[in-house]
Amino acid sequence: MSFCRNLIFEIKSAGIIIPSYDKSRVINFSDAVYSIAMTLLVLEIGIPTYKAFSSNDTWTLLAKRIPSFIGLVVSFLVTALYWLAHLRCMRLVSTIDAKLLWLNIFLLFFYCAIALLYRVLCGWF
Repeated sequence: MSFCRNLIFEIKSAGIIIPSYDKSRVINFSDAVYSIAMTLLVLEIGIPTYKAFSSNDTWTLLAKRIPSFIGLVVSFLVTALYWLAHLRCMRLVSTIDAKLLWLNIFLLFFYCAIALLYRVLCGWF
């Protein structure tokens, strides 16, 4: 840890400018990605057609979609927990450099993969 502090001090004392990014824009972008990923989870639950409603009972149609609903709830809660953890972590960050920005982008990519995982898992049931 002291190595990092010494390195930062040497960089600052040498007059090297480290570009930083606006923290609020990064947080807003991350919030948008989370909200879109959470919205896409809902789209995986198919809406029954008119023929399905006319030929089957409504409760039967809903019972067939129970695994999809369970998958939606679990995936939504996992994504919400990741979003809350992201908020807590970003509260501790004072400046965002290029390295942290790219780490955040890769992290958001893996959160978006939760929607794909949800689709795969619900397809098995």
